[in-house]
Amino acid sequence: MEGADALTRQLFDLGIPMAIATSSNYESVQKKKILHEDMFARMDLIVCGDDACLKNGKPAPDIYLLADLYFSCLKNVNI
Repeated sequence: MEGADALTRQLFDLGIPMAIATSSNYESVQKKKILHEDMFARMDLIVCGDDACLKNGKPAPDIYLLADLYFSCLKNVNI
């Protein structure tokens, strides 16, 4: 995750909003956050695979579309 950490740090410093759309369930994401707290803290939004509004998991684009919807509401922008 070294490259991901460096990339998210750079994007965060530039003020670029970021989101994670993962097929992992919420509980699993919470465990991953423990090991990568700084990187997860840079995210504006995290959408998990067990989100109640998610109809179809990957490889369907639904999780990305849902993240875009949530993100648009939070930041008034589309990703």
